[in-house]
Amino acid sequence: MTLQSEITAELGRSEGEDDLRVPAPKPRIRDKGRVRNLGEVFTPEHIVNEMLDMVDHKTRMIESRFLEPGCGTGNFLVEILRRKLGTVREVSLSQQEIEFNTLLALSSIYGIDIDQENVLESRQRMRDLTFESLNKAKLNSPYTLGYRDSIEYILRTNIVLGDFLNGQHDIYLTEFSVTSEQKLQQRVFRLCDLRRKGLMEKAQPVPVKEKSERCYWELARE
Repeated sequence: MTLQSEITAELGRSEGEDDLRVPAPKPRIRDKGRVRNLGEVFTPEHIVNEMLDMVDHKTRMIESRFLEPGCGTGNFLVEILRRKLGTVREVSLSQQEIEFNTLLALSSIYGIDIDQENVLESRQRMRDLTFESLNKAKLNSPYTLGYRDSIEYILRTNIVLGDFLNGQHDIYLTEFSVTSEQKLQQRVFRLCDLRRKGLMEKAQPVPVKEKSERCYWELARE
């Protein structure tokens, strides 16, 4: 599966995930000036859930990719992640499986916003939900060394500042692909190259950078 073919604008709940708290969203409108200057209006939680319920099977697949081009404070992102993490806890047995599948779920969700404040809040809400799910899994030992750094690395890579309408040539997205057991390979694409080919077409864009495969706890290593 490629980033180009799997990133989707398609926007449910499984047993065991309902008690995982989604961080409370910001008020729908924070400031009238932001609405005027940024076109910022937050999607209410019930509408987020209604839309995601339409593609419920996709939201539960750990590796299915979602892109929110105007993510705001992350209302869609955190709900998609919550559903994916429910699947992670259902299918993962060992601590390393829980860590790896959690990271894989996180790496499949992309958000872009034109406002830095929104980007930072989206990352924080995703971070909070990720660690809440890990805590709920009741791991028997501390996280693998470097794992927290990998989580932070993916948050910085996948939730980014950018102008989706007018600045796609300046936005870079990283495809994380499983190459072997508990190892991931990274390929970096410009958003304009992905869009030029068409998100759902078979033609493959050329990555601007490729990194050799790494164990999931080594992603942040330079």
